[in-house]
Amino acid sequence: MSEKRKNVKAETFVKAILEYEDLAEVADILDLTLDSVYQRYATYRRNGVKLPDRPRHKDARRGSKGLDLDALNALIAGGETPETPEPAEIPEAE
Repeated sequence: MSEKRKNVKAETFVKAILEYEDLAEVADILDLTLDSVYQRYATYRRNGVKLPDRPRHKDARRGSKGLDLDALNALIAGGETPETPEPAEIPEAE
């Protein structure tokens, strides 16, 4: 059996976006999936609704799971970073 979709009015959705700092909080408050909140948020912005920037979750601006984006981008660019271990030092996955 398919799950019934929750109908949230546009005004309620926009108020939640304005009140909460990230889209994961909006999803929790409105009892929607994070993907559906993100899609609706992106669609509203694309169609001209002037919603503020909101990350998908609190760590999104730092990268998921608190990744050091600067170090990763330096690695991609070929630069060395102090935190970058040598290949021999990288532990094997279990």
